[in-house]
Amino acid sequence: MRQNLIVSVILIGLLFAVPLLLLTPETHKEPQEEREVFPQVEVGELDAVTTLRVKQGDSVTEMSLGEYLQGVVRAEMPASFEMEALKAQTVAARTYTLYKIQTGGNHADADICTDSTCCQAWISREAAAENWGQSAEENEYKIDTAVAETDGMTMLYDGAPILAVFHSSSPGRTRNSEDVWRSALPYL
Repeated sequence: MRQNLIVSVILIGLLFAVPLLLLTPETHKEPQEEREVFPQVEVGELDAVTTLRVKQGDSVTEMSLGEYLQGVVRAEMPASFEMEALKAQTVAARTYTLYKIQTGGNHADADICTDSTCCQAWISREAAAENWGQSAEENEYKIDTAVAETDGMTMLYDGAPILAVFHSSSPGRTRNSEDVWRSALPYL
């Protein structure tokens, strides 16, 4: 009986030990979560050929209109918004930028700046990625797509870019431009 008990313990031990011995480190790894891969989106042809001098603090950097718009949309609107909202923001930002360039803007040494109190907010790809964490790749893809799919789209009045000012919220109404600024703008 004692011999049967010893044999039983050995067999049960082998029953559990053999599978553990057969497992290699590679088959014992935890399954990794599959991440969606987002393709690189290139700036559109029209936005790529326009070079801007962008004032960032005390320095001036040259970048394409497309690169600048990506930074503006990153800063001005949450990337979690719907694609059509991101596209509308992009068109407004592009129009505002071109308006500032055509009217002389506020800077002698640059076309536009990254200060939201003067021109438009702007954030670099790296700074946005740091803020977004694990959502960075998806958010960047959405913004790059919005800029690329609206390449060159601008709001015009009498053939010129409008002053495409925008705001994040209003208490259910807006006012005429002449009630806020010195002159009436018929499209506002």
